[in-house]
Amino acid sequence: MVKTLDYLGHYAAYFLAGSVFLGMVLPKIDGIAELLLSPLIVLMIAVPLVRADVKALRQKFARPARLFLLVSAIMLVSPVVFIIGARAIGLSGEFLLIVALLASAPPLASNPGLIALLKLDIELSVPIMLISTLIAPFSVPLVLSLFAIPIPELGREELFFRLILAIVLAIVIAVLVRRIPFFKPLVQQKQALDGISTLLLMLFAFFVLNAVNADVLEKPAYFFQTFALAFFMNWGTHFLVFMFLGFLGCLLLKRREGWLETKGSLSMLCANRNFALFMAVLPVALKQELFLFLTLAQLPIYLAPLFFKPFYQWLKSKSTYRT
Repeated sequence: MVKTLDYLGHYAAYFLAGSVFLGMVLPKIDGIAELLLSPLIVLMIAVPLVRADVKALRQKFARPARLFLLVSAIMLVSPVVFIIGARAIGLSGEFLLIVALLASAPPLASNPGLIALLKLDIELSVPIMLISTLIAPFSVPLVLSLFAIPIPELGREELFFRLILAIVLAIVIAVLVRRIPFFKPLVQQKQALDGISTLLLMLFAFFVLNAVNADVLEKPAYFFQTFALAFFMNWGTHFLVFMFLGFLGCLLLKRREGWLETKGSLSMLCANRNFALFMAVLPVALKQELFLFLTLAQLPIYLAPLFFKPFYQWLKSKSTYRT
């Protein structure tokens, strides 16, 4: 079993792309996404908590000012910039709500695994992902209130408590797995945990993409607008953050060793957001409206390792590239 999980973790980029393809081409399995979506989301949050190196986290928390600055930028500054930008170009209604929720969501729980695939700064990614996830029940309602963006059929207080419940459940699962002796050998195998994370991602991608109704193609304009928004909010964000950090590095850091890996990790954390977390807590009617975006948003996430891994390998091969 451990060897199988190791294999999944090692070739995760190809398995993730394959799950996307299978989810789109295989016959639809009615009701399966609605049944498994919430448990899979909670488990995807729990696995990085199990994987976390407590000693390394303590070292990172020894510099709280840096973590506070980075988390604030991701969870507060970023959504403010995106919401202002969305309103400036005339987005409203469903698309504005999507931008607000996605930009204020914590980084994807599987980001550490994806960052490990790209051989970037995983040690930095884990504490940022954990802290951002823990403060999300507080920061998300705050951002939505600041811009007066309502969630139909759900008050901000209820959103807060539902997010708290999902995150606390993930924490309880992680603590139990770390404490139960039966799981101890697995907890010590980081590659096997990456394999579990890959397996959960594969199942999530398959069930979400498999649940898409063919009738969405009857509205091609809406479909392609949603498709473009999904890719811009991910790959566009990745590119913009990477370029901004590159400019910042040129001004302040003067070719610091490891800055490329740090830039890549922060770009991934800003781009890959846990939009699915809201799908576990939003009202059913609203989830149905946002389901197409959730589906299309998986494509840039799961295809990123295939496209970005050669890019970062090329950058690393340039001996003079360190800013």
